[in-house]
Amino acid sequence: MNICVLGNSHVGAVKMAHDAAPPTISGNRVDFHAVHAGMLAVENGMVVARPAKSLSSTCGPELDPAAYDAILVSAVGQWAFRNENPRHILRHMALANWGGSLPLVSRTVFSRSLRQSLVDFPLAKLCAELARVCTGKLVFQPWPLPARAVLADPNWHFNRVYGKRAPEVVAYYYQAQYEVLEELVGDRGV
Repeated sequence: MNICVLGNSHVGAVKMAHDAAPPTISGNRVDFHAVHAGMLAVENGMVVARPAKSLSSTCGPELDPAAYDAILVSAVGQWAFRNENPRHILRHMALANWGGSLPLVSRTVFSRSLRQSLVDFPLAKLCAELARVCTGKLVFQPWPLPARAVLADPNWHFNRVYGKRAPEVVAYYYQAQYEVLEELVGDRGV
């Protein structure tokens, strides 16, 4: 079975884990295709990095999705715990039951805003493009949840804004992302 792990810098962590304990099943090939501080896109049926110099790959500068039985896209979605990005949705709006000092919106407004921010996010775009061109199995690994240490940090932005409700906000946000990603890829991915 030919497998490719592609995505952002989280792929480096997956590769280190793979290299530390490689699978013992013979006949499998695992390639890694990651972009750091850039994006991957599908152009003419091939996965390419923009800018190309940001690519770290075990299979060359372009990746042919048809060459793999399965593709794992690593760290799909947007992060909630490193929310320095001033445009991050969770810096601009909140659901009424979350409290805090941000403008309150309905679940519908929040969901539609989150959907739009994800549709425009490079790795989410890549997932939708792969769902159209890939013939093998697609697996999407969501962006990792915050560490418990972050959830307990009183200086973390979410704890300052939401207090004890911060874990609830993060859980809702991640679940909403999963639902949008399922919509984008349909039944093409897991």
